[in-house]
Amino acid sequence: MKVLIIGFGSIGKRHFEVLSSMIRIECIDLVTKQNISGVSSFKTLSDVKDIQYYDYFIIASETSKHYEHLKYICSKVENKKILVEKPLYDKTYKLLESNNLIFTAYNLRFHPVLEKLKNDDSEYVRRSVANNLNDISKDNPHLVIELARTSLGYSLKTDWLIKHACRTLLKQGHPDVMVLFGFPKPKHIEIVEFKLQNIVEMGESLEFSFRLISRQQALGKLRLEYAIDFYKKNGSLSRKVFKISESDVKGNSKTVVKFHSFKAISTRKYYAGNHALSVIANGQELASLGFQVT
Repeated sequence: MKVLIIGFGSIGKRHFEVLSSMIRIECIDLVTKQNISGVSSFKTLSDVKDIQYYDYFIIASETSKHYEHLKYICSKVENKKILVEKPLYDKTYKLLESNNLIFTAYNLRFHPVLEKLKNDDSEYVRRSVANNLNDISKDNPHLVIELARTSLGYSLKTDWLIKHACRTLLKQGHPDVMVLFGFPKPKHIEIVEFKLQNIVEMGESLEFSFRLISRQQALGKLRLEYAIDFYKKNGSLSRKVFKISESDVKGNSKTVVKFHSFKAISTRKYYAGNHALSVIANGQELASLGFQVT
């Protein structure tokens, strides 16, 4: 089978990884603006000159492009299999007439089997359920929050699953999720002695430190994170949140010294320019300082 994947974001990559492990796959080509080494790729669908060559198409581009890409493929080929990732479209379109077999991914958020599998004896199964729920939380947080409300306290295994499923919501500092997991608003916490390198060279590590003090007897249950607003090629900033620790702090102060590496990695490209680092406690930003990457 010869496959063409349109779009190479997280979903497209997942399809590529699975298909690459199958013995009956002759080739997997991509339509993506990314430069992927070792893989045949095209910048746009119109660049694919022999589109009839492929047996199976996977449309994993951004949702707003699904209809356009499906319409184009159906105008060029017949008797092929086409999978359109969920959601099918971003709005209502005229029904396409086609001699191709068109599938769309089934959205598991509506499947009652998730409710049963969250209590499965297999850690692998429970982790898969948690990952699926985490994906759902990005588009429909209220569904996962409601599940968390009704499932927490059932067992240690289920509690772990629910927390893992809520990891994106925790990083976002969603107030309802913070309450569910017992993290109070940090009104009693003050940040002092916040220090940060002014300049860090590409490939080196940024050092920062701070101390938290409590106006009460103890800092209490504390989820501590830092966020970096990375300078992008187009001049905008893109925030990424990193976890420092999570604990019940009995004392009334906590000192933190951390390093963040700016060594080249495959999942993130760094650019020289003005960045910012913020300290976050229980989902709320306490302080922020700027620094420069050179």
